[in-house]
Amino acid sequence: MNERNHTPELPAGLPSGSQMQGIRLTTRRDPSQRVLLDLPAAIGRHAIAEETVESSQREQSEAPWWFLSVPSGPAEEVELLTIARAWVEPDGQADRPTQVIMFQGLQLVWTPRRVAILASPDRMDMARRAVIESACFETELSDLERELAVLWPDLSTDMPLAFEFNERSVRQRRNLLRRFQQILMMRARLARLSPFVLAPHIHPPTLTTQIGERLRERLRMTHRLEAFDVQLEVFERVYEGCGQRASEFMLARTGHTLEWIIIILLLTQTILVSVDLMMTLGK
Repeated sequence: MNERNHTPELPAGLPSGSQMQGIRLTTRRDPSQRVLLDLPAAIGRHAIAEETVESSQREQSEAPWWFLSVPSGPAEEVELLTIARAWVEPDGQADRPTQVIMFQGLQLVWTPRRVAILASPDRMDMARRAVIESACFETELSDLERELAVLWPDLSTDMPLAFEFNERSVRQRRNLLRRFQQILMMRARLARLSPFVLAPHIHPPTLTTQIGERLRERLRMTHRLEAFDVQLEVFERVYEGCGQRASEFMLARTGHTLEWIIIILLLTQTILVSVDLMMTLGK
């Protein structure tokens, strides 16, 4: 079923106070929207409550995340965890392996688009904020990985141009420039994201910081960011080489054109001088 147009139902059997919340990321804040979390200025995104997003904005954005908040105590953990996991994996399947995290009486069931939080009511707000923040960072990293993955075929096609650039390659300059700009934009986004993914553990730890640290570890965000950085370097080296070869070729072509213009002018001058000399001698 299309997650974009489908609102999941609150599962049965949950205790009073359980809530389901849809969240979308946006780069702009609107006074009519309920902002659940402002991400750091370097990221430049805001987590907005799904019910306050206009239909036109929903059509243009990605599918929302869905968060299930379940107030729970130790005696209810096993039964509620089963219900939460069934909600997170609606058909028993998920795009990536489901992560179940338990510590300090709090439980998280995580997939890329659905997250269930089981915690005591007094800790729910802190847990929800930490999970939303981690989800935003993970989504930004996933977007970068997905965008770079589709560029590999183009890299294979463009790689020879980093070694040799000729007249037939001139028409590829605009595409090379566009792809190089894409890579630079990804590098800038990675630079903004890295401090939050690679953040050291904070002492003394708090519930919020521990949730973020545990999610980064389970989602392998540090390793994924480092792997992405290595892949991005490959693209940068190739397109820097393409740019250098293209510049050298265009400069050489311009120089050859100027040389031919000078040669033609000299020949013209020589012809005119010869004609003038012949006319003078003929007299």
